[in-house]
Amino acid sequence: MSINPEDWFEKRKPELDRFFSKISDVLNTFADVHNLKIEKYSHNFPMWTFVFRHPKEGIAQIEVRKEEDDDNVRICPGWWIDKAKPFTRFWYSSEGEISSLEPGVLEMFLKNALKNIAQWDNSILKPITNPYIEKGVVTKQKITKEIEKYPVPKID
Repeated sequence: MSINPEDWFEKRKPELDRFFSKISDVLNTFADVHNLKIEKYSHNFPMWTFVFRHPKEGIAQIEVRKEEDDDNVRICPGWWIDKAKPFTRFWYSSEGEISSLEPGVLEMFLKNALKNIAQWDNSILKPITNPYIEKGVVTKQKITKEIEKYPVPKID
């Protein structure tokens, strides 16, 4: 018998909240300093994600994924640009790097990921099929409205 994803998430959320509470001060401070939006447990995954407008175009993110061992997280940067006609998402993400939960180390990994994303060139982006895209017509206006939901980052 399979478990409904919402049920799984609700059963797992307290465990994830306990894990992320160990690093929430570092993550919240990083978001505040760099003007990033935090999305927790996007698509029911064990991660917090910083989401922001990419300095060149589109939307970028830095996922902070819980690792199995509870002593580390994986820092995974990504970037996408959506085009309306025909709808295509151009995407790039890195496998990321493992960071300890130690505040200074974690902050260093996050800063490096943010600086690297800002330097990426759109030649690395590849077209993908996006399973999360809403059904129906995607317009340039909808894409613009989506991008405007996210903040412009402060990058050192």
